[in-house]
Amino acid sequence: MLPFRSDPKLRELYLNAAGHLRIGRLLEDFDSFAGQIAYTHCDDPGDPKAEPITLVTASLDRIDLVKPIPTDKDLMLRGCVTWVGRSSMAIAVTLSGLPGDLDAKDAMRVAAGQPPSVPVPPETAEALRSAAHVGRADVAPIVRADFTFVARDADDKAVAVPPVVPESPQEKALHTAAADARVTRSAEKLTTLDKSPPTPDELGLVHRLFADLRALTAAGKGPRPPPTRHLGSVAPPLDEPQDGVLPPVYVASTAIESTVVTFPTDRNIHGKVFGGWLLRNAFELAWTAALRFGGSTPEFVAMSDIAFLRPVEIGAVLSFRAAVEFAKGAPHRTASVRVETTSLDPRNPRAAQPTTNTFHFTFEFPAACAAGAHVARAFPQTYEEAMAWVAAHRRQQAGLRLRSKWAMEGGEPLRV
Repeated sequence: MLPFRSDPKLRELYLNAAGHLRIGRLLEDFDSFAGQIAYTHCDDPGDPKAEPITLVTASLDRIDLVKPIPTDKDLMLRGCVTWVGRSSMAIAVTLSGLPGDLDAKDAMRVAAGQPPSVPVPPETAEALRSAAHVGRADVAPIVRADFTFVARDADDKAVAVPPVVPESPQEKALHTAAADARVTRSAEKLTTLDKSPPTPDELGLVHRLFADLRALTAAGKGPRPPPTRHLGSVAPPLDEPQDGVLPPVYVASTAIESTVVTFPTDRNIHGKVFGGWLLRNAFELAWTAALRFGGSTPEFVAMSDIAFLRPVEIGAVLSFRAAVEFAKGAPHRTASVRVETTSLDPRNPRAAQPTTNTFHFTFEFPAACAAGAHVARAFPQTYEEAMAWVAAHRRQQAGLRLRSKWAMEGGEPLRV
């Protein structure tokens, strides 16, 4: 429960300087809540001799802001295991409002099957207990998230997890959707750009980028070459708008970095760096990169394909690098930012620094667009950057298909 209306002190902890919700803080809650669901599902209190298992976040498949998050209302986090493989499980988490003016404490009692302090209509109780929103707009999801967790034993070997048996129509619908999503993701892995070349249509898009870049450069309106970066240098300023339109930039010019030392206060129950902490830090750097690129306050839309490639040890020095990887320019409204995290081991500081996480965020710039300005266009220079552009285009198209479906359930369509 996030009782922003009932608890002003809690609300203060979740607000940024502009009075808007701190999305990074919310991401921490989502990851922690999903972990609780995973452990509850695998817990076997009837078998005290059961071997302890470790459940870790393998990936955050998607998080979508379906509609604006109110900061003056009590909100509820809900979630459940929707699909189970042999040693992995899919977990869906939603943030939603409460029906009517129901008190946050009473909502918790009803959701837990306990009697509330005031009478609650049966349909309201059903909506609160259901894993789905059963058609009620007042408790329809505001934010949707899909996680994948995996189970490991003390030797880091895969461990079978209990099955999930959907019973109600809503649970069956969630299970079917999760199973379909697994099939889709498995198929997509076979055609990733590190295994297969782009499709002919995608190659056509890349060629169009090349042709447009040549035309802009010939007209004296091309992007400024990215400067050489030196140790200790700061990100160079980007060009100011021309006639209300931000000039194009190279992807490399949008990059910013941060370095953070991890401490014991950042650990999870397994003694590693908490995944939610990584999400928050990555989001805040991505938001900063988007702010600098867009020239106005960015608003979070979605994140997808978040990979937790390896655990991060406490004490590691983490380097976060964020750069805009996809922005089609006017008249489009959004930009995608990639964040990559590498880890330096203080016990062996000259060793290679492996990539621990990759994140992909999508932002829009409604204030700038409402004022008649538009998002700048980001051009790749290298083949690797072009392939990242194509991969981001694929994620955008997948997101549009989902958002079109959710728009029919009360969410807002994505304006790209």
